[in-house]
Amino acid sequence: MKQVLTFITGFQLADLFPSIKYLHVISGARAMIKMLQRKIDRILNTIIKEHKENKMGTNTGESEKDLVNVLLSVQDASDLDFPITVDNIKAVILVRI
Repeated sequence: MKQVLTFITGFQLADLFPSIKYLHVISGARAMIKMLQRKIDRILNTIIKEHKENKMGTNTGESEKDLVNVLLSVQDASDLDFPITVDNIKAVILVRI
């Protein structure tokens, strides 16, 4: 998250001229965004996987009900008009960070 915040708050030449598309490529901003996106996605997948494992009882001990556990429970209750996807859960986790 520190890398994301540093990148977002930093100055990018491409921000001054957003209509010039190749500036994003030349400045390396596009590659940095993709790299940070992959890192965050791996972290979020790990969080969700750990919560699913705890829910299935593979880890010993009592697991507390937190937001991710609640969202996974709602996802399992497939009687929703609009089902909750893993991407929806990731978005909620990111908003909460």
